[in-house]
Parts: sequence; structure tokens; C-alpha cells
Amino acid sequence: MSILMPILVGYVALALQATLVPHLGIAGIRPDLPLVATAMIALGRGATAGTTAGFLIGLGQDLTNPAFLGLNALAKSLLGHGLGTLRERFDAGTAATHVAVLFVATILHDLLYLTIYMRLVLSEIMLALATRTLPTAVYTALVGMCAFALLAPMSGRRSSRFGRSRIASQ
Repeated sequence: MSILMPILVGYVALALQATLVPHLGIAGIRPDLPLVATAMIALGRGATAGTTAGFLIGLGQDLTNPAFLGLNALAKSLLGHGLGTLRERFDAGTAATHVAVLFVATILHDLLYLTIYMRLVLSEIMLALATRTLPTAVYTALVGMCAFALLAPMSGRRSSRFGRSRIASQ
């Protein structure tokens, strides 16, 4: 059962992103549920699982845009690896930490994605970061905080601690 939960979370995130999230948009800004799923898996299971999940979830997203096939896979696998590596370094058990991690993760993910997608045109990258990425990061962080709270009991943990460090548990 432990291997099935990340697969299920990834599939559900992709399905909800395609079906429900377009209806939740506020002024064209929508949360990135596949990014939330990648972050949850990376913080819960580590760098290897985060990298693998990020690649597969990103590849699932990329199938809708064959012109940039692999771009989401690259960005999400790097995000999954980074969060999985950092999970031992901080206490990600509070709602404020979840919001902060998801906010920064969204900005870093979009920075990498936009740098390649916009072909290094700095003015377009900065405009997209200011007008799309920052509101998306706020929305994703808030929706992701709710997802962390809802899915933590399903992970089999006694508490909602993702990435609890050894220092914080002493």
C-alpha cells in the first residue's frame, strides 16, 4: 500500500488539474496541484521518490504541450529532488511552513520553467513572474496547505509532520 499512495496522489492531482482547477481560477490565476503533489511526495518520502514523482507528474503535464515535452518533467523533478533533500533540514509540520515551502517552490519552479519557455528574454520572464507567478504561488500555497492537512492522516503518520528533522524531534 505504501507505493500506491504516491501514485494515487499524482494521478488525482493531474486529473483535478485538468478538470476542476480551471473552474477555480480567479482572474486567470489557478493553483498548481501537480506541484503540490510533487512537494507532498518529496517531503514525505525523500529525494529519490520526489525526483521520480516529479518527473512522472511533470511528464503527465507535458503530454498536453508536445512543443515543450519534458520541460515540466525537468522542473518538477528538480523541485522534487530539492525538497526531498531538504526535508531533514527543517520542521515542515506547521501550516505556516507548508505555506512558505509551497510559495517558494512555486516561484522556483516557475522561474526555471519560464527561463526555458521564454528563451531567456529577461523582460518577458520578469513580467510573467510579477503578473502570473506571484499570484499563482499564493494560491498554490493556500490550496496546498489544505491538501497537506487533508492527506496527512492518510499517510499513516501520527501527526501531520512532513520532513520533520532529527534536530526538531529531540
